[in-house]
Amino acid sequence: MMQNCLVFTAFIAPLFLGILLVWGAFAAKNGIVWYFSRILDNERIELTNFTIPLILLIVAGVFTFLLVFFLVVAINEKKTIFSNLYVIMIDCTMVLELSALYMLFITDADGMAKNTMYNSMGNYYNEGSSSQNVSVQFWDYMQENLKCCGIYGYTDWVAAEQAPEVGFIPKSCCIEDIQTSESCTEVITKDKINSVAFIKNTIYMDGCLSQYNSFYGIGLLEVIAIFSIFCQVCGIVTVCSVVNNRRSGYINMT
Repeated sequence: MMQNCLVFTAFIAPLFLGILLVWGAFAAKNGIVWYFSRILDNERIELTNFTIPLILLIVAGVFTFLLVFFLVVAINEKKTIFSNLYVIMIDCTMVLELSALYMLFITDADGMAKNTMYNSMGNYYNEGSSSQNVSVQFWDYMQENLKCCGIYGYTDWVAAEQAPEVGFIPKSCCIEDIQTSESCTEVITKDKINSVAFIKNTIYMDGCLSQYNSFYGIGLLEVIAIFSIFCQVCGIVTVCSVVNNRRSGYINMT
């Protein structure tokens, strides 16, 4: 049983984890660039604080995928140089992953989307704010492309700072078929805000935070990276076990 678990974590899991790391990091990087680059620049927050660790995870994902093949060679070849090469490569991969996780942690990358949405929502209707135009463009682009409304839902716009009494929900929340209608959000008054049956045919019901995280979220990516490190430790244990068996004159190929 223990041997089967070791085989799974050292050989099979890294194949899938490598693909997931590359795919997830690419998606997260693109999501930040597409949706948050301009508003982060307006807030004087370096975009590279979030993109560099994701690039490191992309490289680590490629290495994780390739390490499986190096592990097979290290086990089947009798020369210890292959085992040493595998250990060196896996150490480099773990350094990349740990560095990326540390950078994502200190920049609160997982909470960046939520914090930016909260801050920018307060400037959407604030004509006195220098960030209003950027906030409007940010929310309109996100709501139209992700087909969402508000942070957790359309009711978030009720409490938006300086939101008008009528038409307080942005027109970018309107469902595509009726998005050109001037009365799309104006028919939604505060006394009808909880009339789901009436509203669901007019505007998008999903919140933008959940929609964004489902496509570009960093939280799941961090979990994948941690599990990948665990599998790499199992790979080192496997190689060390094979080397010790060789030194004792016995190799258990089963």
